[in-house]
Amino acid sequence: MAASPIDSIPGKLGGTPCFAGTRVTIDMLFMHLGRGGTVDTFIESYDSISREQAIAVIHKACDVLNDERALPLVVEGDERTPEVAVARH
Repeated sequence: MAASPIDSIPGKLGGTPCFAGTRVTIDMLFMHLGRGGTVDTFIESYDSISREQAIAVIHKACDVLNDERALPLVVEGDERTPEVAVARH
């Protein structure tokens, strides 16, 4: 099995999920993409991250979101939209 593209170490940035072996947080990639950036412009800004690492992180996020046992998208009785329910987790 390939090593995880993400690590979360309690003593490193308070355990915030980062690209493995770096201090670049995973949320930085998704914030960049959310503002209309591309994977290529992201990796241009962070030379310690390869395109393959960024794509692996996106695939890992998709796997988690597609596995409702890992992260239920809708909490029973939750009146909020699924997007808000996901953000809460």
